[in-house]
Amino acid sequence: MQAIDRILAILDIVAAEGAVSPTDIAGQMDLPFSTVARLVREMSSAGLLDREAGGARDYVLGWKIFDLATTGRGGQDLAVVAIPAMTRLRDVTGETVSLHILRGHQRVCIAEVQSKRELRRVIPPGTIQRLVGTSGGEVLLAGADDAMRDNLLAPLDLSGPERAAVIKRINVVAADGYSVLRNKDLGVSALSVPVRRGDGVLAALTASGPGTRFGTTQARECVDEAIACAERITRTL
Repeated sequence: MQAIDRILAILDIVAAEGAVSPTDIAGQMDLPFSTVARLVREMSSAGLLDREAGGARDYVLGWKIFDLATTGRGGQDLAVVAIPAMTRLRDVTGETVSLHILRGHQRVCIAEVQSKRELRRVIPPGTIQRLVGTSGGEVLLAGADDAMRDNLLAPLDLSGPERAAVIKRINVVAADGYSVLRNKDLGVSALSVPVRRGDGVLAALTASGPGTRFGTTQARECVDEAIACAERITRTL
């Protein structure tokens, strides 16, 4: 097996598993651990792989893969072409607007347009956040097929009732076409809608801010504009 074939095989395994250790990769490829460990290090240095957040030994697809994946037809970068629509949504809501894509079993912010207000939400690009219990995460989960959804939820080790509640909520988000949540611990509310490409969900477009100013009622009043902005992004790809 040539080096390029091994690299592609590793990417296939990581994409299928979501997060996987070099030991598991070596077992699936029937290769010496030392060979796989070297390839994983080199792929990580090139941005093809990255360590899962939280100090785990598992690897997930790296920033370079997502950079390539979020490049639309004509070579336009999603994080760049989304800015005008994100700015429009920021101006309508008055709140910070961010764009998120899947990364392993989590999501990562790839673009942000901050609110002009002194008290505002700040989500720098590169910020990694969980999927379950967040509006952006719910939109991404709602856009995943059953197999991918199972893979994304697997690390959470949810009980039967917990998993059923999560799936029920995701199905509601899929049917509604948006998610509105309030995080009481952080005092923040958020509205997220899907950015679609073809039949799939490419990213989650989120407006979020202090719950005292941008509550769930105010967020729901902005749903139509958020969807329109997401559609503008899709048309530029």
